[in-house]
Amino acid sequence: FGDGGSGGGGGPENMTPGQQMASMAIISLLLLWLSTIRSSQSSGKELNWQEFRNEYLATGKVKQLDVVNHDTVRVVLKQSADKAGGPAPFFRVGSIDAFQRQLEDAQIDLDVSPPNFVPVRFVNETDWMSVVGRLLPTILIIAALFFVSGKMSGGAGGGVSNVFKIGKANPATLKDTKTNITFADVAGCDEAKKEIMEFVSFLKDPSRFTKLGAKIPKGALLVGPPGTGKTLLAKATAGE
Repeated sequence: FGDGGSGGGGGPENMTPGQQMASMAIISLLLLWLSTIRSSQSSGKELNWQEFRNEYLATGKVKQLDVVNHDTVRVVLKQSADKAGGPAPFFRVGSIDAFQRQLEDAQIDLDVSPPNFVPVRFVNETDWMSVVGRLLPTILIIAALFFVSGKMSGGAGGGVSNVFKIGKANPATLKDTKTNITFADVAGCDEAKKEIMEFVSFLKDPSRFTKLGAKIPKGALLVGPPGTGKTLLAKATAGE
């Protein structure tokens, strides 16, 4: 590909939110497909109990039994019986105790002496592809969040950084709140203006009133229909 060109490349940071969403979906589907293929290739023939007993246990083909994750029994065959190679057959069990009793009874019925009983081994295994398959819904949800965050940001800046800003408020910068309006600029509203002037006097010198037992007011409620001067009175209070 030469020196890579001068077009800025096609790295993840240059991808649009839609491209990021599509890429995540493709990767997730690919992992799911690989998990399905691997699962089908790594698993042998599934047996029921009668098939295991008659075809494998009764014919002396079983070398040992591996109880995998307490729910699956893998039948390990003797070398002479496993000519074709390939994945080991298996069967599923509900209760380990019941399986062990059933296995013991079957071997006694087949006149197998206890020293020659088929050994049972307990193992724990993790199928990472299955784990990834279970995580695919979560991966797709995260990919959807990337896509939505990119849309919310107008497509600018990439979804990775914006996904953590969903629901985050962007506080507006406060402008200069100083005002030069005073009560002298308010015409009419004499009663309301008089009451608010008392309120302003209280705020200017609260100690004069608190000595008399008065409490500092929490605020003032201006009530009236639109256009009656409530906002102007508020600005005049701030100016005073």
